[in-house]
Amino acid sequence: MHGLVYRIAMIQSQAINVNNSSKTPGRFRWHEASTLFSETDPVSAEQLIVSGVCLIKDVNCESTLRAVQQAVHNGIEFCVCSDTNFEKLKTGIALSTSSDNTACFHCTSAGSSGAPKTIRRTHQSWINSFRINRDAARLSTADSYAIVGKLSHSLALYAAMEAMWLGADVHAMSDLRADKQFDAIHRWQSTVLYATPTQLRQLCDNSSQTVNSVMHIFSGGGKLDQNTKEKLANHFPNASVKEFYGAAETSFITISDEQSPIESVGRLYPEVQVNIKPVDAERHAETPMVSGNIADIGEIWVKSPYLFEQYSVEQNNGRAHDSTRWHDGYLCIGELGYLDRLGHLYLRGRRSRLVNVADNLVNPEQAEAILNNHPAVHHCAVVALPDARRGSVLVGVIEAAQNESLKLELLQLCRRQIGSLASPRDIFFVQQLPLLASGKPDLQTIALQINALQINALQINERRIGSAGSIDNE
Repeated sequence: MHGLVYRIAMIQSQAINVNNSSKTPGRFRWHEASTLFSETDPVSAEQLIVSGVCLIKDVNCESTLRAVQQAVHNGIEFCVCSDTNFEKLKTGIALSTSSDNTACFHCTSAGSSGAPKTIRRTHQSWINSFRINRDAARLSTADSYAIVGKLSHSLALYAAMEAMWLGADVHAMSDLRADKQFDAIHRWQSTVLYATPTQLRQLCDNSSQTVNSVMHIFSGGGKLDQNTKEKLANHFPNASVKEFYGAAETSFITISDEQSPIESVGRLYPEVQVNIKPVDAERHAETPMVSGNIADIGEIWVKSPYLFEQYSVEQNNGRAHDSTRWHDGYLCIGELGYLDRLGHLYLRGRRSRLVNVADNLVNPEQAEAILNNHPAVHHCAVVALPDARRGSVLVGVIEAAQNESLKLELLQLCRRQIGSLASPRDIFFVQQLPLLASGKPDLQTIALQINALQINALQINERRIGSAGSIDNE
């Protein structure tokens, strides 16, 4: 361990009244009480100014945060990039910048259902929620945050920035394997953990230890299933698990507590307003949903102080996807769901992931939730294959040992719960799923590998996905 590497954190220059709509725009500041600890040897982060924005290649947590610190100190907009995004943006693609003195930065979406999107948001949009989380969870300079994801993903970057605004310590672990990350959390006595459900499952599945120091687990970027929640209770017995729903564009929308139904993602986060509107008829006509009442399910529109400004790369009038729309101050990014009478939000997946199976729109995320809840499944992905008779069929890709009886059990389980049309027609077993920087399955890579071999519904039993996520003949 590097011991005291350097002291960095952030404080806002003026107090914020979250109930006052005329907030004074804030800027990130570094707090002297925060310390960054890392077991990774620091490597100089490559930086480049493009269109007035400091592009920072995410090499490791320590080096990346040093570069962020420098950009903030110099009053320059910054963008933490993965290797791929850095190479794309440094070619001179024009990035959006402000014409006033509003402090902004750029971060990246997970890219689980398409290419990762670079978005531009104000410092204030994150500072608003730092203060709310501090008060709600009673976070302080005595806390320490375990950073298990890459900072090129907005969830990990948010966790690091919140820690430094509070004056909490940052434990950098993103370059370690899941078992080493768990050991580091135990050794460093981390108290706060932000992670995706996939990352949380990996932590629990790669250690038999328990960690008593972790008091708060914030799970975002995907639905937290009951099986994973039980694993967290065993491995982190003192932790309060708070599932939240949001996106890189929206930040927090809802957050759960111990009383929230496991199927929901909680109630509205402070200062958030949500409208559920019918899916536009032009895109989906009169096609019924296989599961759920179409009268109750609609697109989620959100208004809050935490929304992004615009996509960083100007295209489609500032939209990187046709599911992203603004209306009357509300933002929709194409997520489907419904609210119950008590105000709990239930998700029904992304509109862009809906698949036409035999003239019915089905949602692969329903099958993923069922499969992930099975104790034998570490994590999974469900993707669509073209089928001449049905339009498409779904197949599951499971990270687990090859087991024909388990395959039959999982297929039957899905069919009992959501019917045959919304269920996978077959299941492939893999040793390790290809993952994104966010820790989510890389759906695009999985789908491309399947499509590259032109597997159709009549051939899927003759093929399997290889141990590294590639497709091989049996």
